[in-house]
Amino acid sequence: MGRDTLAVIDDDFVSQVFDKFLAYKNVIKSRRSFTLSQQTEPGDSPQMTDTINTFSDRSNSFTYLQSGDPTVNSALLIKARIVSSTVKLPKNIRVGMSKAAFAAVFRLRAVPAVVVLAETEGYQRFTFTFANGVLVSVDFVSNYMG
Repeated sequence: MGRDTLAVIDDDFVSQVFDKFLAYKNVIKSRRSFTLSQQTEPGDSPQMTDTINTFSDRSNSFTYLQSGDPTVNSALLIKARIVSSTVKLPKNIRVGMSKAAFAAVFRLRAVPAVVVLAETEGYQRFTFTFANGVLVSVDFVSNYMG
């Protein structure tokens, strides 16, 4: 990571967002204005086909992996991009908030241009990007699919 990047470990925040806030069923319920695009790919066995569902509007996108395994009853968030203030994350994190407000939430002394917030294992991470003193985008990626 560069000089203008700060890495933060916060398992609670990542799990709150990943497991609850951006859970597949919540995004479908809360954002009816999304456009859905789908693509398929081979699953874990020749009999299974996984589906990649991407929900997007003019500013945001959320991509989920829906397993072709009938015993798996949920979809896994694999990436997201948030660039509008209409999506609020736990602790009232949202695009447009000031660096000072962000610093207060995570008890940081200073906030550089980029803050990477991850879980301890590092499989799931958020990248918060700031410009002119405000949060301009939030990107999420899960490397569980590795």
